[in-house]
Order: sequence, then C-alpha cells, then structure tokens
Amino acid sequence: MNKTILTIAALAVAGIAFAQDDAAKPKLSTIERKARLDAVVNQKVGGFIERPGTSRGSITYVNCQQKAPKAWIDESIAYFTELTKFKIEYKYGAFDFKNPAIQGNATLFIIDDEALPPILVAPENSWAFV
Repeated sequence: MNKTILTIAALAVAGIAFAQDDAAKPKLSTIERKARLDAVVNQKVGGFIERPGTSRGSITYVNCQQKAPKAWIDESIAYFTELTKFKIEYKYGAFDFKNPAIQGNATLFIIDDEALPPILVAPENSWAFV
C-alpha cells in the first residue's frame, strides 16, 4: 500500500477524475488551474451552472491497519482537500466486509489484509477500501 493507491482510491470514492499536467507546461497550483479553467469556460460558454449545496459532502477515512504510516494518509487527505470542497475526516476503526459502517457521504477504509483485493470500490454503497 502506498501514497498513490490512497490518492487514487480517494478520487474513485468521490467519482472525480483529474488530468495530469504535461511535463513541458509550467506547474500551476490547483487554484491557478481552476481560475484559468473558469476564465476559459466563462469566455466560451458563459460559465458553469452549479446546483446549490453540491460539493459540500463529507468523506471519512477509516484507518483499519498499522502498516501504512499516518503521514501517507495525511498527505492524501491534504491533496484531496485542496482539490475539492469536501469535508474530510480521519478515524481509526475496523472493517466488517458484510456490513461496513458508512460515515458521511462516503467512507474510505484503509485495510491491510492479504486475503482481500488491493482496491475495491463500491460506489453504489458509498464505500471503498484500499
């Protein structure tokens, strides 16, 4: 389990895909990229229509393992928080495969169990584990 898997799973839980910057382009912060995108969209089509209250959900990271350092999880949370408006919480807990305890709008369980697949996302039930 590494930082990349945690970040990928967090993005999958929220259903958001982000394109990577080309290496030749200057590196822009997330805020600068969003400002440029908004300017182009405003100029070409007049802007985005946003339903009130969208992107204000909550995601809970539940750490069910001891192998991956908390610093990796904190880095994933910081990255995801910067890119979205979601409220993200962190908790220690356990994972019951038959009846996972969903908290918030979506829950990401971080698990270290060789018997389980490395990543499993269940968007219909609002949970995932990595």
